[in-house]
Amino acid sequence: LLYNKSMEKREIKLLSGTTLEIETTPGFLEAVRKHYGLEESAPVSDDHIRHFVHGVTMSAIEKDITET
Repeated sequence: LLYNKSMEKREIKLLSGTTLEIETTPGFLEAVRKHYGLEESAPVSDDHIRHFVHGVTMSAIEKDITET
């Protein structure tokens, strides 16, 4: 696999003490900024990413549960 130079690897400490390892792309960071109403040039914090991933994961699980 080729590593996309526009990707950024981040290790985010979770409340449980474990670490979420995630590779972000400019498009992913743009989606997080849009979700939180951040300016285009605003930095995206680890907390933004942690909450965003949690929210979209929970939404997908709830959607799957209601569709079955």
